[in-house]
Parts: sequence; C-alpha cells; structure tokens
Amino acid sequence: MKLSEEMLAQYDRDGFIAAPGVFSQAELASIKTALAEDVTVKGPHLITEDDGETMRAVYASHTRHPLFRDLVTSERLLGPAVQLVGRDLYVHQFKINTKRPFGGESWAWHQDYPVWRDADRMPEARAVNVAVFLDDVSEFNGPVVFLRGSHRLGSGTSRRRQGGETAEHIDPRDYTLSGDDLSRLAGVHEMTSPKGAAGTVVFFHPEIVHGSAPNISPYPPRPADHDVQLLVQRPSSAGRAAPRVPRGPGHHAAGAAREAAGDHGRHHDGSGCVTSGRLAAAAVLEEFGKPVTIRDLPVPEPEQGEILVDVTYGGICGTDLHLQQGHLPIPTPLTLGHEGLGTVRTLGSGAVRDALGTELRPGDTVMWASSIACGRCVPCRQHREPTLCEARRTYGVNRPLTEGSGLAGAWAEAILLHPGAVVVKLGEGVDELAAMSLACAGPTLVHALYERRPVRVGETVIVQGSGPVGLAAAALAQLAGAEKVILIGGPRPRLDLAAKCGIGDHHIDIVTGADPERALDEARALTPSGAGADLVIECAGVPAAVAQGLTLARRGGSYLVVGQYTDSGDTLLNPHQIVHRQLDIRGSWAFSGAHLVEYVRLLPALCGRFDLRSLVVPFPLADVREAMEAVADGTVVKAVLQTS
Repeated sequence: MKLSEEMLAQYDRDGFIAAPGVFSQAELASIKTALAEDVTVKGPHLITEDDGETMRAVYASHTRHPLFRDLVTSERLLGPAVQLVGRDLYVHQFKINTKRPFGGESWAWHQDYPVWRDADRMPEARAVNVAVFLDDVSEFNGPVVFLRGSHRLGSGTSRRRQGGETAEHIDPRDYTLSGDDLSRLAGVHEMTSPKGAAGTVVFFHPEIVHGSAPNISPYPPRPADHDVQLLVQRPSSAGRAAPRVPRGPGHHAAGAAREAAGDHGRHHDGSGCVTSGRLAAAAVLEEFGKPVTIRDLPVPEPEQGEILVDVTYGGICGTDLHLQQGHLPIPTPLTLGHEGLGTVRTLGSGAVRDALGTELRPGDTVMWASSIACGRCVPCRQHREPTLCEARRTYGVNRPLTEGSGLAGAWAEAILLHPGAVVVKLGEGVDELAAMSLACAGPTLVHALYERRPVRVGETVIVQGSGPVGLAAAALAQLAGAEKVILIGGPRPRLDLAAKCGIGDHHIDIVTGADPERALDEARALTPSGAGADLVIECAGVPAAVAQGLTLARRGGSYLVVGQYTDSGDTLLNPHQIVHRQLDIRGSWAFSGAHLVEYVRLLPALCGRFDLRSLVVPFPLADVREAMEAVADGTVVKAVLQTS
C-alpha cells in the first residue's frame, strides 16, 4: 500500500488520514478470532475498565500470537509508515482497545507523545500511530476525536498534572488538557472524528490532541483498533530494562506491554527485515554549549561484519569537553565517546576476527579504534596516513543519531561497531580500568612517539601537560629509554598522583604558581647544562603552551605538538625561537587502529611499571554531567563512565 501525494499532504496538514478498505471482512474475522484466543492469556498486559473486570485494552499481542506478528509486518501498514516517518522502524507499542455497549470509559483529551516521552523516554516524536477498525465506526460507539492540525503545536500542549495516579503509573488522564486549554484549542482547531467501515486504517500523528467519549450504542464493542507505534530508530537487543508494568486502566507506556509480555519491540529496516530489540541509555550531545542529556536509543541487531558490544566503560577525554563547546565542526545530535571497552554481545553473520586474527565470540572483552579510514582518499592511498583520511568516520565524533542506530559512541550501554573497525581482544589478566586510563591518550602517543618523533635512548624529555595525554607521553618516554622525564602541569594533586604512580621523574606545577616563568626556568634547570630538553612534547591543549614549549627545547632539539587536537584559538609566539634553536617541529594527529593494537600489546609492560589503575575514577553513566565537570576542573585525572 502506498499513500498518494494528496494523502501525505493531508497528513502534514491535519495530523491524520484515513484509508478505507485496507483489510477484508475475512481478514478481520481472523483478527477477531486471534484476539479472542489472546485474551485467554492472563497477565498485566490485560487492562480493565474501572470496574476491574471488563476488558479495556490488551497490549503486545504481536509477541504472543502469530497472526498479530504477521499483522505488524504487513506492508499495508509499514509501507505508509515508512512514507510518513522514514525508514528503519520498530514497533514501540501494540495495543487493542475495546469499548463495551452502553459504556466503555472515555479517553481523556491528551497527546500520546508526552506520555511516551515521560514513561518510556522516547527521544522525539518521529513516530506514527496506526489504527485498524475491526468493526464499523459511527458517532455512537465512542470514536476517537481529533483536533485537526493540533500536531503542529508540538509536545508542549500536554503536561502531566500534579498528583497523577502514582509515580509508578502514567495514565493519559494524568495528561488531560484543562478546560481552558481545550476551549482555546478547539476555537482554532476543528474537532473531527474519522469514521468508516471495518477494515479502515487511520494513521495519526503522536502529537495530535485527541480523546473519545464513552460507547453509547447498544451494539457490539466499539471497533477494536490496534495501535502500532513506530519510531524511526533501529531496534535494540541489549540494554535497558523495560519500563514499569501498568496497574490500572488507560496505561499508554509501551514498556508496560514489553515487560508484561516480553515485547522488546519489532524492527522493520525498509526491506522487510523484522527483528526484536530493547533500549540502551546513551549520553547525547544535543547542541553545542548545552549539557549532555541521557536518551534511550533502540539497539540494532548486527548485520554481516558488525559487532554489537555491551559497553563496560566509556572514557571521558579532554577532546569531549571541546566538542561540547563546539570547537570542532561536528554534526549533532550524537552519542559522545570515542574511547571505550566492553564485552561482545552479538556478532553479525560470518566469522568476525579481531585485528590480530583471533576469532571473536560473545563474552570476549574488547577495545576498538575510534576511527575507520576510507582507504581511498589521497592521504590514505598515496601518503599512507590513515589518521589524515579525508573521509574518516569516528565513533563519538562524526556519527550523528540521524545515521544508523545512533549508538555510535562509547558513552552508552551498547555500541554497534561497523565493518572496518579495528577491534582488539584483551588478553587474560589485563586490568580493564588500567586499560581505560590511557585508552585514547595511549594510542595517540604511540602514533606520536613511534612515527612522528621517536624518543631516543638517553634523551631528556619535557612533557607539557599532566592530563592523560601528558601522562601517556611521559610513561611511554620512560618505557622507551629516556634518561630523564620532566612533567610540567598541574594542579599539584594531579602531579602528586602521577609521581605516586611512577610516571615522570620530576613534577613541576605551572598551574597554581603565581609566576609561570619560574616554573619554566625550573624545568630548564633540570636539563643537561640547563640548555633545554632533547625533546619537548606539548600535551597541554592550551594554545599559550606552544610559545612556552619553544623555549624549553635545546638548540637542535625537537618540539612535538600533540595536544592541540581541537581549535582553542590563536596564540602569540616568537618565531625567532624556532630559527635560533634550529628546532625540528612536528605535529601528530590522533591515531589509527594499528596504534591501538600496539597500545594493547604494551599494556602488560605499562601496568607492570606504572600504577595506571589509580589514575581512573569511574562514574555511573547517569552522572555524565558531574563526570565532565570533574574533568574540566581537574579534580580527576581520568574519568570513565560505567554502565553496570
């Protein structure tokens, strides 16, 4: 079934459309028979009228009866839904409503989306209701009544009233519009009701204001209409527990049916593929400069070559703070987090191996490279510089929610890794928190110190910055054979922690001191003859540090700039220092999968020499804002978001 351009325009204008004759009488008779069978299955999915006995609604029949399972995958319903909402749909709610003769409670005036938003944490109203008339609908048997065009008001029309039934139950009556609101809206938006013969299908917007009166007819129950809530997201197979079970009539939360009947949603990917799923919480950057929010996103089933990972830890990098402030032109909204560690949950079809050729299986602990290079652009093909790939796709950076599942960042309960992602299985005995301490900084400095400017045995090295990037630089310089590593940073507690963990030989506070020049002089005095370091590594991320760093290197020395990943603005420097000192200046950008592989290989050596675990402070995912604040004010060296 395909909607005409006229019908699509009507839906946009009015918020609903009716398509008569979609189902035959024989099909409707089969549906009614299936309904009679399904209601014999007892459980909280059966909702009664206020008398506690008469059936009012049944949830999630498609998880119990094959006919309803086939119904929700019918192209007669999904085809128009794809036209109205977009591809990649899943069933958020399946419900059958009935009203007994000479009775049947009314439905309060409300909007559906605010209820689902609050009860199920549905992120946005990218959905469509689909109602199938099982009997003829007339003005006498309590048809649904719409305020034509009211969907264009958005979701601010309905608000949960104070003193709703309970905190554990959300009822449409809790969202009833006030008489004043309804009078005002009805004066602008015409009241209308779609009526018609059995077999008619009505598609209506989740933000349209609607309600219904009791069934005043003596005829059989009001046409039971089944509502299929389709949300434009891919489905999940891991993550959130289902929402609360309903305890009274009129419950609208789709999760009630999911918890009561095991409904984890059903997914249509636009090509007829339907799968089940659950929800996973994710920390999402909605807008630059705004706090990160927690959303529940459907998690997809992995396709060929893909890996679904239950995230254990998602690291917070200083870059994430810059991304939140808009210092890089990235798309939003997106799930943040470009460094993570987790457990393989599900693998797509075909054998999937890690970067070292080990076949992956569910339950394996893995880390993954944040970026996938295209392999075709000039930097990839000709210059052999995958970190400079012109089409690089990076988890947590440039994979917005509008592409694929939305679970493309490590600040979530699950992440979908795509073909081409470099995944490394962790060896037995590797401390997971220790591995997360330098999850991004470690491979970044492997790139910088292996390829851009290696540390030579016996050199004196000065590192600017005592965050994870600076600590990784210092630790790897020590591991590479530097005679002396001088760490300049701050505040003092951070430097003391680095010293306690064995990272760096000397620790100079340039943050809390009144005179930065005194700190720089102290660092130079620690170098051979006070002439400066053989290698200075900038890891501070502060533009002013670059001018300072030029004066810390000896004549003929090297200056390696790593920390200026995001654009934090311009700075003044004296170019004479570059020429006078005859400096070799190099930049190093990010890392590739090969550098992650080497970092994981080095973890036993790093953990054997340095107490990396003590650098890490875990925060619950829900406390992401607090964790980001702790990173920003320097009270923690490395914060990670923990999902369990």
